[in-house]
Amino acid sequence: MPDELRRMLRREAVLEITGHHPKTFERLVAQGLLPAPIKIGPRAVAWPEDEIVAWQVRKIAERDAAQNAKREERERAARERAEREARRVEYETNRAEPHRERRNT
Repeated sequence: MPDELRRMLRREAVLEITGHHPKTFERLVAQGLLPAPIKIGPRAVAWPEDEIVAWQVRKIAERDAAQNAKREERERAARERAEREARRVEYETNRAEPHRERRNT
């Protein structure tokens, strides 16, 4: 006998939690992108709640990772623009300074 009982969710409850349209939900289950149901009776299936929660946590982590990657890319691009601008200003400054030095000598 298992050490702990697992709460089982019926299809309507899982649809409400995931927010998917029923057809999309079935397609995602068939593709293995959502947990597969467990047969709990001759004509009834359910999903372990902890598997649905794990799916939610995974999706949130994927979103957060994508947002972090986009933010890091924007920051990297901004740093590169700033470095290019600093090099351009330094080049323009160095280019103008030798002319001033020649006049003074």
